[in-house]
Amino acid sequence: MKARIYIFTLSLMSVLLFFQNSCKKDDPPTPNANLPVLITDSITNITQNTASCGGKITSEGSGSIIARGVCWDTSPTPTILKHKTTNGAGAGNFTSSLTGLTANTNYFVRAYATNKEGTGYGMAMSFTTSEAIFPELSTLDVNTITQTSAKSGGIITSDGGSSITARGICWCINDHTPTLSDSKTSDGIGKDTFFSSITGLTENTTYYVRAYAINKMGTSFGNVLTFTTNSIPSLGTRYVLKITPTSAESGGTIISSGGIPLIVKGVCWNTNPNPTINDNKTNNGTNVSSFTSNLSSLVPNTTYYVRAYATNSIGTGYGNEETFKTESGIIEITTNPVSSVTATTARSGGKITSDGGGSITERGVYYSTNPSPTIADTKIVKGNGTGNFFTDLTGLNVNSTYYLRAYAINSAGTTYGNEEIFTTQNGIIIISSTISGIGGTLAILGGNVTSDGGLNMIDRGICYSNNPNPTISDTKNYLTNQIGSYSLEIAGFSTNTTYYLRAFANNSLGTFYGNEISFNTGKEYGVTYAGGIVFYNDGNGGGLVCASSDQGIEKNWGCPGTLIGSLPTEIYTGASNTNAIVTGCTTSGISAQICNNLTLNSYSDWYLPSKDELNEIFLNLAKNGLGNLSTDARWSSSEVDKDKAWYQAFTNGMLGNAPKGSTLRVRAVRRF
Repeated sequence: MKARIYIFTLSLMSVLLFFQNSCKKDDPPTPNANLPVLITDSITNITQNTASCGGKITSEGSGSIIARGVCWDTSPTPTILKHKTTNGAGAGNFTSSLTGLTANTNYFVRAYATNKEGTGYGMAMSFTTSEAIFPELSTLDVNTITQTSAKSGGIITSDGGSSITARGICWCINDHTPTLSDSKTSDGIGKDTFFSSITGLTENTTYYVRAYAINKMGTSFGNVLTFTTNSIPSLGTRYVLKITPTSAESGGTIISSGGIPLIVKGVCWNTNPNPTINDNKTNNGTNVSSFTSNLSSLVPNTTYYVRAYATNSIGTGYGNEETFKTESGIIEITTNPVSSVTATTARSGGKITSDGGGSITERGVYYSTNPSPTIADTKIVKGNGTGNFFTDLTGLNVNSTYYLRAYAINSAGTTYGNEEIFTTQNGIIIISSTISGIGGTLAILGGNVTSDGGLNMIDRGICYSNNPNPTISDTKNYLTNQIGSYSLEIAGFSTNTTYYLRAFANNSLGTFYGNEISFNTGKEYGVTYAGGIVFYNDGNGGGLVCASSDQGIEKNWGCPGTLIGSLPTEIYTGASNTNAIVTGCTTSGISAQICNNLTLNSYSDWYLPSKDELNEIFLNLAKNGLGNLSTDARWSSSEVDKDKAWYQAFTNGMLGNAPKGSTLRVRAVRRF
């Protein structure tokens, strides 16, 4: 009612103003009578960016109306050259809608009508659009959720009176109120419903999302929604159990269905790593729980790879890979290495680590002089069952090559272990001859058996003769039949006579001899010869004698703190040692000097004995009460270091070292 009164008032005022202006003396010229005459209607339905207006054509002028409407502008005299509506043709009333206006803006509007002569305008009316506000909108539900994307959007219920210049959705994962500084979409402009695609998401992650719209007042947001991206199922594979030659048991534990229902679950397997559902698989339903699967139709003695799987609408997830090997159905057996091989015996056996799924009813070894022994060859049975077993082989041929395999029998048949090859020993005794002492009418003779050839020795000993190549037909002596070294002290030799020695040993194959050694018995120990007392024969007619009495009782070795040099210990090195000492140590009265200066029984080549020469004096004279030797210790010419030298006690034959400044007895020796 108020709007109608307002329109009427404006129209009446326009008429009065028209007549008032018509009566003025300075009025403008009368309008062109050929143009249309019309009245601008009052303005109604004013909003932030729209309004309604119209007009009434009171005269068509000189021709029919071909266009009519309203035009508007922010200037007082709008024309059809800028903003206008087109509301058909002909006379009468018409109404127009003004759109695309700007909020809180003053506009001028007037009706127009056009005939063939031109365009006539009604009176200009003015109005102001409503003041602008922020947009109003809501967020569309999130749908079509995948691992990395989703869809949403917004409904803009009000643009706030000004144009929407940007719109879309924004999202985040770190808080509940995403803003434009977070990830966002840009989905055009304008006031209507829009849809957005959210991409680049991370699977199995919770996101917060809301729509936004921007006008000149700023940004408005819709309500916050939350959603979680989907993922393929997550699960683990159970250990493989109950393995047989053709079946096994596994399963899986579902950790997560991926946010959506499962379509199927089970285990898949193949002989290659990383099996998939394109390979062999089981189907264990769709419920989200742990499950057990039976793997069947497997091939014996084959390695398989197995993984639990679960499938949802996104895809298939797999558990960790487990590997297993089916029972072979064939016994797993290895042949033990052959040991304790002699000329006629050996020891071996086998190790059964799997019965192949059937009880072992018999086990043992086959052997032959031909490769790959089987049931047609010699067999030794050693019980049944799994584990290690051993057996002794007897009655083998000497120096022969044999082939041996362990075997085991179950209901599936006979399985053989790896082949072991061995050769029996040749039965040849390896022996060497030795001499450790020669003393005129006696000698210490012996041998060393380093191998019995794999046969038990019957006996061993030495044989000797005045002729080369002595045999057991000559003089011989026996000892026990053991491997190792042995010696015999034999008396009754003729002095200064050459003999030939060979060690021997025999077994069932015959008698075997060591190397031949010839030796001269030399002089009898303790006899006087070459100016002294004989205490060593070298087997070649030569030897050593010592003086019949000591050359000093309390004598220094000499020159403590002085290293003379290389003074060896072996027999026949005492003379050179003595020369080195008297040259390197000029102290008067030392032991080496006393011996070096000695002239006895017309011999002047006496010297201080080396360590080993001094030991021969003890062994061959002192121990037997010969040589006029007291039990006191005596110096050798062998040096230990710059401060000490070797000596020997004649009480028990102990060898030791003492400071060079110590005083000990001295006994000179010479070589003959």
